[in-house]
Amino acid sequence: MKTTINLLFFALITVLPSHAQQFTEKEYREDYKQACQLITDKYIYFERKNPLSREKFLKQQKQYADSIKWNNKRFIKEIQSLMGNFPDGHISWNIPRKIAPFKNVYTLGFVPTFTIDSQLVVKKVYPYYNSKVHKNDTILQINGKQSKKFIKELGNKAPKSTPAATHEFAARNFAMIKYYKPLIPIKDEQHLTIKRKNKILKLKMKYKKCSATSKPEEAEKDSSLLLLQHNLYLSLEEIPENILKKQSSLILYELKVKDQHYCVIHPRNFSTWNNKDIDTIMSQVNKINPDALIIDLKDCAGGGFRPALALCYAVGVKQDFSFFYDKIDHNNRRRTGVSNFNFITDTMKIENPWKGKLFVRSNEICGSACDFFLRWMSIHERATIIGTPPEGRGGGYDSFKLSNTRTTLAIPLRERIPVNHSKSIEGEIFKPDIITEKKLPDFFISY
Repeated sequence: MKTTINLLFFALITVLPSHAQQFTEKEYREDYKQACQLITDKYIYFERKNPLSREKFLKQQKQYADSIKWNNKRFIKEIQSLMGNFPDGHISWNIPRKIAPFKNVYTLGFVPTFTIDSQLVVKKVYPYYNSKVHKNDTILQINGKQSKKFIKELGNKAPKSTPAATHEFAARNFAMIKYYKPLIPIKDEQHLTIKRKNKILKLKMKYKKCSATSKPEEAEKDSSLLLLQHNLYLSLEEIPENILKKQSSLILYELKVKDQHYCVIHPRNFSTWNNKDIDTIMSQVNKINPDALIIDLKDCAGGGFRPALALCYAVGVKQDFSFFYDKIDHNNRRRTGVSNFNFITDTMKIENPWKGKLFVRSNEICGSACDFFLRWMSIHERATIIGTPPEGRGGGYDSFKLSNTRTTLAIPLRERIPVNHSKSIEGEIFKPDIITEKKLPDFFISY
């Protein structure tokens, strides 16, 4: 599972010309056809996501490309529409700055979430950019549309593997617009109708140019920096001040609720840490000897199998990790079979595994390696899983650059399904044992 992490993202914004670079009509058309060819040849879930055969899809798309006039604006619109045909959290597209309609990143100064009961609720505010919207405001309408309808329409521009994930990512995308994936015009004034306690308020807001970081310590020191999780979406991670182990991607802290003592490990990704890092943390957890350990995957970015397997070993799950695979190789040949992760686990050493009570929390943003870790915990009945269903992203992606514009496409070429799991992970709505949207302290007060 690949994931791209830019830990210095937006810390400094280069001043660039405001106009987008233009290519010839032929070059835009060639890139669009190349994108269609890549999807046809490479996308492992094509038949599951599209009613047409691969051949008919490609023929129709090439005919369509020849029937329209191409320019920069049209190219961006058509790439978005093309990729939006495939609801998949690993399908993605990024345009380079040189063809972007704007060159920076813009925010409304708050972070909303789309709740289980379809409410758009503000969970975090950045006063540096916004003085109008408050924490816990419920956004009822956006530009005259019911917020539920607005979020669903925005989500359809970049759909994820499950409907709940599509809506949650859309909520985050509404609050921050990125130059490399422009989904909302930044010049449009936003008209919001909000509910604040017992009052209904109407507000007008504009997107403001902003800076952001994925490092919590930087965001704490600088009020102008938005905090992003490691896939570069606005973060709603719960990262307290009393951190025992403060590594950029693997956080440990204590939580005391009533007479219960918990340790919480929050992996911000499954990419930039290894089995030695988690073993060191588990050594500290065992010395503390809490009543239970919580693995908090809320807003985790996902990543690779090696850290996910290391975390399994770290909580005592060492059983068979065999899987069915279905993949398209680099010669566009489809191959299926059964394999395993022995090349990883044969050398896996964890000296300080946690053998006590375990909880794992998920939400709609966490996916990929998170999805696999959650299934393994469920298969082996190792943890009580709480939270909301994870994203439902399957087995990773490869990146491709289009020849002329250098637009990047992410396309999954392979699927893996654990042998003891009855369903494909891609698109599966995996329900936790206990559904909750509460913060960890609030949940465990009533647990």
